[in-house]
Amino acid sequence: MTVAAGVRHRDRREGAVSLFRRRSPSEKWGIDWSSPELQPINGVSLQTYVQVTSVPWTGQSGNLRTAEAEKAGVSPQDWTAAVVGWQVRIGSNQMVMNAMQLIMDPEVTPGRSHGA
Repeated sequence: MTVAAGVRHRDRREGAVSLFRRRSPSEKWGIDWSSPELQPINGVSLQTYVQVTSVPWTGQSGNLRTAEAEKAGVSPQDWTAAVVGWQVRIGSNQMVMNAMQLIMDPEVTPGRSHGA
């Protein structure tokens, strides 16, 4: 085996290893957490939005969610703006939807609901 052949062989092995390296859930889902679409709205991150909106729905849920947001340090005005903004982003951007699903349940498959 020549030196050049040995180098080629080693490069192939290193390439194969990188093909099978374990990817993070964010990589699998195509999520770039630094993208503008995932930056906080009025100081409310997607994580905070998901946490507060996961409060079970009741007749008083709107007030309860505002109270939960206040506990998280978010004013009612900022919460209202953030709810509208996150709903628009989630509804119009698959990466944001995937990020929300990942926050809610890291075991769910990207782009699919729990029942799919």
